Amino acid sequence: MGIKTGLLAVSFGLVACSADVSVESAGVFTSPGRSAELIVTRSNYGATVPYVYRFYVKQPESELEEKLEVLRTDSFEGMQVEWSEEAVLELRCVRGHVFKFSSVAYLKGQSYRVELDTKCKTDQQKT
Repeated sequence: MGIKTGLLAVSFGLVACSADVSVESAGVFTSPGRSAELIVTRSNYGATVPYVYRFYVKQPESELEEKLEVLRTDSFEGMQVEWSEEAVLELRCVRGHVFKFSSVAYLKGQSYRVELDTKCKTDQQKT
């Protein structure tokens, strides 16, 4: 394959992969004091690709920004979400592939800790 043919094939592949992505809300979880919220979105990249769930910690009424993402995974089923304290978010029973995770989010000088646990109660009962 020549250079021109290879570049053409790569260019065509990029165009073919740039289909529209649909994004919808999959959940909103507000902290006890209402200073922060977890927003979960579900993205669909096409019929042959599973959903991608993105988790963002942000202030209420503020815009959703890429830098606020704390978790990216391909499963939200059975996950338990709880604000155990005003600045501590617990994500339990996380299944599927974890593509991105950040254990802290910063909002206007305040840090919010994010705890991730992949064990589920049914998993703990078996041991």
